[in-house]
Amino acid sequence: MFHAESPSGITVLRISIIPGMDIPLKNMRSIFLPLLERAGQNIKVFYDKATRLKDGTPTREMEIEWEPYGGLKLNTLIVIAERAGSWISISLSAPKGGLGKDLRKIPYSLDIRTEHPHVSEYRYSIPPVINDGWSTAHLIDVNMDEKKPIEMVTNILNGTYHDIHSALIVKDGKLVLEAYFTGQNREGFTVAWTRKDAHRIMSVTKSFTATLIGIAVDKGFIEGSDEKLISFFPDHQKILGENNKSEITLKHLLTMTAGLAWDESTYLYNDPRNPFYILLGPQRHNMINYILSRPMKSPPGSRFSYNSCLSMLLGAILEKKTGMKFVDFADQYLFKPMGINNYVWGYWDVGREVPRTGAGLRLRPRDMAKLGYLYANKGRWKGRQILSSAYIEDATQKHSSLYPMWTTGYGYQWWIYRFKYKNKIIDGYAANGWGGQRIFVFPALDLVVVFTAGNYTIPHNQVYAMMYSMVHAFVLPSVISEK
Repeated sequence: MFHAESPSGITVLRISIIPGMDIPLKNMRSIFLPLLERAGQNIKVFYDKATRLKDGTPTREMEIEWEPYGGLKLNTLIVIAERAGSWISISLSAPKGGLGKDLRKIPYSLDIRTEHPHVSEYRYSIPPVINDGWSTAHLIDVNMDEKKPIEMVTNILNGTYHDIHSALIVKDGKLVLEAYFTGQNREGFTVAWTRKDAHRIMSVTKSFTATLIGIAVDKGFIEGSDEKLISFFPDHQKILGENNKSEITLKHLLTMTAGLAWDESTYLYNDPRNPFYILLGPQRHNMINYILSRPMKSPPGSRFSYNSCLSMLLGAILEKKTGMKFVDFADQYLFKPMGINNYVWGYWDVGREVPRTGAGLRLRPRDMAKLGYLYANKGRWKGRQILSSAYIEDATQKHSSLYPMWTTGYGYQWWIYRFKYKNKIIDGYAANGWGGQRIFVFPALDLVVVFTAGNYTIPHNQVYAMMYSMVHAFVLPSVISEK
């Protein structure tokens, strides 16, 4: 991605390459507008038309007027060029009325190329067996086309895919690809990542949390997903008796449809208007009360609203119902049975009442892949039933509908995906985390794909496009027959 702005920081030019976009250019509007709706308001589309570069490359041009949250009104010109199976996105933003003729010429004057500096092709080898429970095999042994995964890793090395830290593929229960790269960690330091390193997996944590809830239900600690929130927090009956809060269930927390007024996406996390900022600042010593005291915005179960604090409540519920610290529960019923022993997980508050069950787990990529395979294998690991197949089936259904973009819905702390390849529909689901942390699961293909990354400063939509592209352009074609 290329980014440039004027000295005042008002006129901004961004150029992004999105490889493997098997989507017609005419669909550009339906892809970009939902993303803009998350970042701004008062969006007006002036036009959306087909165009071409001087060399005949097909493009699509759209101009909008909009108001980013917390910013000035802007005019943005978006030009998408399609070349070599990639989309090259050029967006030029200026203050309202500021896109003059000279600026409009910029997208069409650029020498757009998809070539990258030469990097030696990645040399594939079978992942080693290291006594962590994984059997390994060659890509060919599980009927995969080895050329595509090798090409993907080569593209990571040459910078087509930005700041990827690891890429792993599990097929038919065997680890068949394992590659690590150098990149920046969350603190901004350059790290040469290895299989030994536990990585910040950000909101992938949520899917581990939902798994622990499922285990607690299976073992009878929790009655089921219909149990009311008020039953878990009897000390807050007055607050939870207001409006429709008494109707909030465990299922509403799992599917992020509780209806509480909570917006952690409009403002940055360091903005005092962001409720998460308030939670970790002025309300740090009274977190549960602050979360439960939020007013209702919609009836429970009616609307999806991303809310990490609901995942934090899940951790608190787990402790209340099991009588164990959530990490001890995880260690006894999930981590130890699956041979996971290198992890870090803790609490948000000094009083250790609010677990970091929304985004606080550090884990090795090989162990991330174990969760994906646990779900793909209907809850079994090495012949042992860790999680019931009934819970997995329920957890990976679409309980909430989302924008028809990279994801199509939301389950129990899992994002529901639908890929299209060679006129075939491939359904799957994923654990998604800020910066490019992913666990993709395709049960019908017996396939699990894991990525860790350090894209913390890149817009979320571009990270989604990048992760989606790697799977769509390289992983799925290596598994699915061309016939």
